[in-house]
This record gives sequence, structure tokens and C-alpha cells, in this order.
Amino acid sequence: MNKENKLIPCQRELFDIPDEVSYLNCAYSSPMLKSVARIGAKHLSKSAQPWRIKTSDFFEPAELARVEFSRLIDADPGDIAVISSVSYGLSVAAQNLRLQAKQKIIVLHDQFPSNVYIWQELAQQRDAIIVTVNRSPTSDLTTAVLAQLTTDVGIVALPQARWTDGALLDLETIGRRCREIGASLVLDLTQTLGVMPFSVQRIKPDFVICAAYKWLLGSYGVTFLYARKDRQNGNPIEHSWINRRNSENFSELTQYQSNFKDGARRYDSGEPSHLTISMAVEGLQQIHRWSIPAIVASIAVKTRMIATEVEQVGMNSLPEAERSPHILGVYIGDCDGERLHRILADNQVFVSLRGQFLRISPHVYNDERDLERLLNTMIKGLETLK
Repeated sequence: MNKENKLIPCQRELFDIPDEVSYLNCAYSSPMLKSVARIGAKHLSKSAQPWRIKTSDFFEPAELARVEFSRLIDADPGDIAVISSVSYGLSVAAQNLRLQAKQKIIVLHDQFPSNVYIWQELAQQRDAIIVTVNRSPTSDLTTAVLAQLTTDVGIVALPQARWTDGALLDLETIGRRCREIGASLVLDLTQTLGVMPFSVQRIKPDFVICAAYKWLLGSYGVTFLYARKDRQNGNPIEHSWINRRNSENFSELTQYQSNFKDGARRYDSGEPSHLTISMAVEGLQQIHRWSIPAIVASIAVKTRMIATEVEQVGMNSLPEAERSPHILGVYIGDCDGERLHRILADNQVFVSLRGQFLRISPHVYNDERDLERLLNTMIKGLETLK
């Protein structure tokens, strides 16, 4: 196990990534760990022979997932719901937060749409106001958000790092200000949990949502929802059999229960999959084996090197103090981003194009060859586009 800030050697052998492929796109989707794929195959075979599926398969993987995810955010396992998507979790939050007419909802410019659409809908329902915040040429993103946190704000819905360019937010300072003005704080941490440290004890958000298929190294279709203890008596989106008390006893399911399970379990989405949840557990356990400090230190070395090199060819990113250590948004300006992105992909170099940014997001499976191939292909591509 890697301890505080000890760099992790390249872990490519744990993933199914061919030598000729340079995949620097974890912010899009993580390659699946071989161990996660094996667990998926094992549980999928049970579906082919359903007589092998035990009653405990409906519950034990989810309970283990709560334990592993809660370790990431300094919470209790009972504070965690296992749900199907980020939009599902944000809908749970929106349904259970107070918002008065003419109050404001704070979101970011270019924020991921799942963390915008639900607030647009809520604002329309409650006659509230959406305020979209962006950094100015003279301030960072945190300063810009804090400037909008006035006493007429009801909900603040943010990430920890913006998905397009990696712009970082100081959530501890923002959380403190939210408590001062009585605003609810809802966080989509899909682009940071699994890499960056985070503690609900320090930030004190009302709700946190995080999908498993990116930096948590899990699979699509599994998402985690944290609900603060004073938010665990709300109304769930679904009234499923599995989030009611005594649901483990199949022979008594028709003795209908009015009481929900304890804690955030009432927000669990229906029809949980032992297949995908077990895969998510393995991803979380691998993260803990490496440790968050070691992961973030190891990836930061890579993004720092890329940022330095692309600057030499006239392409800029945010200053290191203002960006996340694992997502590098390279500003492409007037460059034909679609063509540059295609040139990279044709050479087996995979990144994302997000607005005016070429988003580069390496992980511990990347080595120096990947970085060299990225930079060399970018330089040749830029020469082609001149």
C-alpha cells in the first residue's frame, strides 16, 4: 500500500490497455480494472443461472459499497444511498430542499448539464432565480462564487472541479459561507472523488452525489448519494420494496411496511444490481489500497509536465493553483479543435474536446510513453492546422 504522497509506479498491468493506445481521458470514463471486469463476469454468470442468486445478493454488495464509499468522504455508511445516476441523486436533493420565491440558485458557467437542468426546473416551479457564475480575468472561480453568496441565496449547486477545464473550487470556504447565509449546498463530485481528498465533516454539504464509472473505477449505472443526517427523513424519488424495513425477509414482503430503512437507505433507487454494485466495490477497494494522497500526487506529476510542455507551443491552461491536479483543460483558442481532436484519436491518443478546451485527464495507468505520444502528436497536429 502506498502511503502519504508516495508516488505510485505505472499500474498499466491492472488494466486492459494495449501498448499502442494512450488513453488520457479518465474524466470521460475510466478503463475498467481487470479485477472489476472479472467480478462483473462472475456476477453476470449468475444472471444466466438465476437459481444461484441468493437473497443476500440484493443487500450485501450495497452495504459493502456504503462502507467503502463512506471512507472516501469521512461519513458513516448509513449516510450513503446507492442509486442509479447523478441526475437521480440531484432530483432527490431538489425534492427535499426548501426554496422560496425569488431566492437564488447558484450554478457555474459551463457546469455539467445534470447539475443544471434540475435547478432550472426547480426555479421555474418555485419562482426562483438561477445565477450562473464564471471566473473573471481578475479573479479565480472560488472568488467569483463567494461574491454571489448573499442572504437571498437558497441553494448552491456545484462541483469541486469544473468538468471542462479543471477549474478548482475551495469548497471549505464556500461551505462556511453557505452556512452563514443559510443556503443549502449540493455537490456533484463525480470529477474529483477517487482522486482528491474530501471530508463531509469539514465541508458540511447537505447532499453529495458521485457516479462510479469515472475516477471511482467502477461501472456505469452505479452512483452514490450522501445525505447529511438532518436530510435523511425526506421523501424518496421511488417507493421501492427494497428501501423499506424488513425487505430482507422475502417471505413477509406482503406485510407492507410504512417505515423506511434507517439513514439514507430510504433514497436507494429500485432494482439494484448485485452485478454493477459489486464491480463498484472492487474499484473503491483498489482506490483505498493505493490511497488518495498517493493517487493525487502521482497524477499531478503528469498534468504538471503536460501543462509545462504545451505552454512551450503557445497553448495555455489555468494556473496550477486554480486547477485540479488531475484534469488539465488546454485552451485551444482559434485552433480547429474538432480536427485536432480527430488527429489525436487517429494516432491512438484519446482525450476529450470540451468547448474551447482540450481536456486531458491521465491516471496511474499512464506512463512517460503516453505523455510523449500526446505531446508529439499535438505538436504535429498543430503544425498541420497552420
